Amino acid sequence: MAHRAEEKARRKAEREAAEREAAKRAKRARVLQLGAGGVLVAALVAGIVALVLAGGDSTAAGDEGPVEAAGEEVQNVSLPPQRAEDLEAAVEAAGCELRELEDQGGEHVEQPVPASYYNSNPPSSGRHNPIPAEDGVYRPGSSPTVENWLHSAEHGRILLQYAPGTPQQRIDQLRALVQEPVLGAPGGYHTLVFQNTTNMPYQVAAVNWTRTLGCPQFNDRVWDALRLFREEYTDDAPEKVP
Repeated sequence: MAHRAEEKARRKAEREAAEREAAKRAKRARVLQLGAGGVLVAALVAGIVALVLAGGDSTAAGDEGPVEAAGEEVQNVSLPPQRAEDLEAAVEAAGCELRELEDQGGEHVEQPVPASYYNSNPPSSGRHNPIPAEDGVYRPGSSPTVENWLHSAEHGRILLQYAPGTPQQRIDQLRALVQEPVLGAPGGYHTLVFQNTTNMPYQVAAVNWTRTLGCPQFNDRVWDALRLFREEYTDDAPEKVP
């Protein structure tokens, strides 16, 4: 038993070290891409720039990364006060759907994964990229890929996703929601906010590893469902990573 535990710990340490190294490579690739863009504008050396860009890592978590920390203050935005204390009751009152799904594993892959592979929309487990998406709020059009944010879910993150075309007021309310403390931590703790890219059948959804909360429409009761989902499942995942 002791030997198996030691072996499991060793493999986990090796995997986490590989993830850190992959993240460093991706960051260096993004820096090279930005530098190459400057060369293109300044000197029009297209051939050289093409060679530099060819070395970039296309699997990095979003083109821009988060545009702000998830806990950054949002001015002049208010949310209905919390009324519910029980997650299931809040989900029912909001007209949402809470699902707990079969764990599809956490295999690391470099290539895109077909949408048909996943057992939910938005996905909540399964094959994913070695590089997790960073915590924070992403601008519409710069959402991390499914493969990257699934790795974040495996690390205990809560992924708040809104449908394309969502009014800015609702997006700002989601940002304000994330400011609220959770698990005794300050606002923004282990949460991502971004526009959904999987054509999900909801206006807003929250994802945790093997769990989804989907709401067909925004209403005042939705906020309690999202709050309680975040409180219940933040850091509840196979790998708790700071």
